[in-house]
Formats: sequence, structure tokens, C-alpha cells
Amino acid sequence: MSRLFNILTIRIKSYFSQILTRINSKRLEFSVSLFIISTISVGSYFMFLKGARFLEAQGEIGVLFLDRMFYIGWSIIFTLLILSNIITAFSTLYRSSEVSFLMTMPVSFLETFRLKFGENLLYSSWALLILGFPLTLSYSAIKNLSLFEMSLVLLFGLPPFLVIATAIGLATLLIIVWLSQWIRMRSVFAFVGLSGFLILRLYFALSRQDLPVLGNMASFRAIDRYLLNLSQQPFPFMPSHWFTKLVTSYSKSEPQELLFYWALLILTAQVLWIGTGVLAKHIYYRTFQIMEGNIGKSSARTSSTSQDYVERFTWLPSPTRGIVMKDTLQFIRSPQQWVQFLLFGFFIGIYLINLAWIDIRVDAMMPFWRTMVFIFNFGFNGYILAALTARFVFPLVSMEGKAIWIVRTAPFSINRLFREKFWMSFIIFFTLAEVVALASNYYLQQNLVVSLISTGFLLMMSISLISLSLGFGAVYAQFSESNPMKISSGTGGIITIVISLFYVAIMVAALVGIIYLKDFSGMAQYILIIFVAVIILNIFFIYFPLKWGRHALMTKEY
Repeated sequence: MSRLFNILTIRIKSYFSQILTRINSKRLEFSVSLFIISTISVGSYFMFLKGARFLEAQGEIGVLFLDRMFYIGWSIIFTLLILSNIITAFSTLYRSSEVSFLMTMPVSFLETFRLKFGENLLYSSWALLILGFPLTLSYSAIKNLSLFEMSLVLLFGLPPFLVIATAIGLATLLIIVWLSQWIRMRSVFAFVGLSGFLILRLYFALSRQDLPVLGNMASFRAIDRYLLNLSQQPFPFMPSHWFTKLVTSYSKSEPQELLFYWALLILTAQVLWIGTGVLAKHIYYRTFQIMEGNIGKSSARTSSTSQDYVERFTWLPSPTRGIVMKDTLQFIRSPQQWVQFLLFGFFIGIYLINLAWIDIRVDAMMPFWRTMVFIFNFGFNGYILAALTARFVFPLVSMEGKAIWIVRTAPFSINRLFREKFWMSFIIFFTLAEVVALASNYYLQQNLVVSLISTGFLLMMSISLISLSLGFGAVYAQFSESNPMKISSGTGGIITIVISLFYVAIMVAALVGIIYLKDFSGMAQYILIIFVAVIILNIFFIYFPLKWGRHALMTKEY
């Protein structure tokens, strides 16, 4: 423990030193990042507070909805924390140069794991808590809790909650990597994802009820059953339920219930802390060897896979084939990349399942609600596309790494490099966005004209968002960083995702204007003006980011 404490002290001093150095050397980038994070937090707080006040004004049913939404919000955060810990742990447990160094030192594997446990908790939690804090503060404001009282709840309840999520995520990853010595890791993750999909499907099937959906006239008996189900106790074995009960118990002045759930969180965190330590003591070093590629079977399998991909790209010109093959293999060999891609697909699948499960007759709705359903669905597709491009397209240039000088000195122009990365990204993400759009329009029973409009807008958005992420990825390139998650989480990645979301909001607003004006006579010229403005906007988002990115690569010293 003394060695672990010494290493932890050094790391804390190192972190503070890096932060101070970054503030002094990159004040503008630091200020922009701080401004963006503060804006998101404050905006989320007022948005949640306004929604909570609206529900509270609806009477008893609104209070029931408010309590359930607070529980669902923290349940989603808890699930995302587990997934975030799994993804981040690939870097902190296995891909960190510090781990390789500690493995050669007189430090036990358990001490190394404990050190990385805390580091992983920090890396994977801060971004999600940007939404968790505003959600809790707005809920506590409605429940008349002071800031001091809410701070006490967060101070004593949040740490064990985060430890539980981190322990579950790291234990899951250890087991998956350990199993990968016999079964391909991608197969294990696919099995876990399929199992989760089937469990959710079963849950929806067992809990299905008559819903008072717009367009379908529900009977009073169906509404009665819905309200009864809404007032029932949520799943009591989830840590998110225990955490939300801390807040509700404090607001109701029930000290016994408050102490019970706080003790439950503390004891569960201690048990999982000890349990993951026992697991790591037996298999952590073995999993480290597996991830380092010291298993002959893995090496043979990798060589076979590489040869297969060489043969698949023979139809491409030789220089382009080399870059495409390298990017493809780099994606496959980076678990952080394809695991997160699978998780995006998993959440998109959940969204489509919900649309397929609820019987919505769009043709029976009033025009206003018909438009709202279409806009929300289109906005969801746009924001998913923005998140995917900012996460996977932005790091593409940086992933060339320290060997970027080879590309620059080879007979391979920067324009050709950009074209290869652009078209490869476009084919993947536009296809994914169109599949989601067509499936959701089918489930929502949208007409052909609406589907064609959304397809055209998604085409423009795909080209613009990919150009934005690719160009800014070159401007803010980090060739010394090999972790794509850290690249996309940096200052340039934050700026890119904020601009992307702002762009999507403008496109959604333009689509709302077109749909609204088309029902009035004599509005054709205004619709034409909106179309022209949209085209100009997309030309700007396509041309200038790529131009800035090419210029940055041409003038950068390597």
C-alpha cells in the first residue's frame, strides 16, 4: 500500500503539473473548452429545471412522471458509466506505456490494477457527470433541497456509485479479454451485445402495456393500467435506484431510509472493490500478455486476417489500396474503436426497437404532432451522425501517427489522402444514417415525400459533417497520441462536436421552416430562399474545413 500511495502521489502531482502547463501554454484552447463545458452544464440545468416545473404543474401524474424520469436518467447514466469504463479500460489497463513500465518494477499486479482502477474511474466519469449534476440539481430544486443539502447527498452517495460502475466495467473487460485466448474478442463482445439485445426484447415483451399514444384513442381502463404501472416501484436491485432514493429520502426527511440506501451503496462498493481485486490478482497479468500479443495463436490469427484484407482491396489503385487497408486494419486492431462502434449500433437498435414496439398511427395525428414526430426523428438521426463523425472521423488524420512524414514524402498528395478518408467515411456513415432513417420512417409510417426530403437533407449533412470532422481533425492533429479516444476528447474534438451539433440544429430548423411554409399558398419564394441558404451553408461547411485541414498539413513541420 505504501508503494501504491507513493505512485498515486506522483501521478496526482503530474496531473496538476500537466494541467497548469496546458493552461499557461494553451490558454485560448483551455478557455474555449471551459466555456463549452460550462455552457452545456448550465444549459442542461435550466432545460431540466423547466421540464421538471412543467411536470410538477400537471398535478399528481406530473409528480409520478418526474420521479420516474429522475430514476430513468440515473439508470441511463449508470449504464453508460459501465460501458464507458469498459472502453476506457482498454487504454488505461493495457495500452498505457506506464503499465508496461510498472510491470517491470517491483510492484504487484494488484497494486498496478488498483492504480489504474482510480485512473479509469476519473477518465470515464467526468463527461457523464456533466449531465448527472444538472439533472440532480434541477430535481433537488423542485424538491426544495438547498445547495448544501444536495452537496451532502452527492458527496456521500456519488463516490460509491461511481466505484460500483467502474468495478462492474473493469471486471467485465477482464473476463472478456481472458476468454479471448480461446474465443475471438469480437465474438465475445458480439455475444454479450446479442444477449443484451434479447434481454431488452424480453423486458419490453413482459412489461408491455396499453400506452395512451397520440393518434390512438385509449380507453380509461388502459390509462388506469398505465398510471398504476407508472406508480409501481422501479427495479430495486439497481445502484441507480439506491442513489435516487438518497435524494428522495432526504427530501422527505426520512433518515432511516437515507442511511439504509447509503449503507447499501457503501457495502456494495466495498464488496465489488474487493471482488475485482481478487479477480485482477489471478488474471490481470494473463490478460495483459494476451493484449500485448504474446500468444502465438493470436499472432497467427492476426496475420491470417491481414492477408484476407490485402486480397479484398486488390481492385483499388496501389497507393489508395495501401491507405484504405491500413485504416481498416487499424480500426479492427483497436478494440476501443470497434467496441464503441458496436455500442453506438446497440443504442440505435434500442431506439428502433422502441419505434417498432409502439403502435403509432401517424396518419391519425393532427398535423402539428405529425410534424413534431418527424422532426424529432430527423433530429435524432442528425445528432447520431454528428456524434459518429466527431468520434470516428476526427481522429483519422491523427491516427497516421509519427509516420505521417512517410505519407508527406511519398508520391501521395494531401488531396488524395483527404479523398480516401472522406469517401471511406462517407460510405460507412451515410449508409448507416440512411438505414436508420428509412427504418424509422417505415415504423412511423411517413409518406414518400417526407422520406425523400429527409434523405436529401441527410445526404447534405453527411457530406458536411464528415468534411468538418476531417478538416478540423487535420487542424488539431495529435500525431504523438495513439489513443483515438483521447484524440477525439481533446480541445479540437470538443470544438468539432459543438460546431457539429450547432450545424445539425440549423439544418433541423431549416427543415421545420420548409415543412411549415409548404402548407401555405404564396410561400414558394420563401421556401426557395431557405433551400438556397441551406446549400450555401453546406458549401461553407464542406469547403473551408477541408481547405484549413489541407493547409495545416502542408505547413506543419514533422
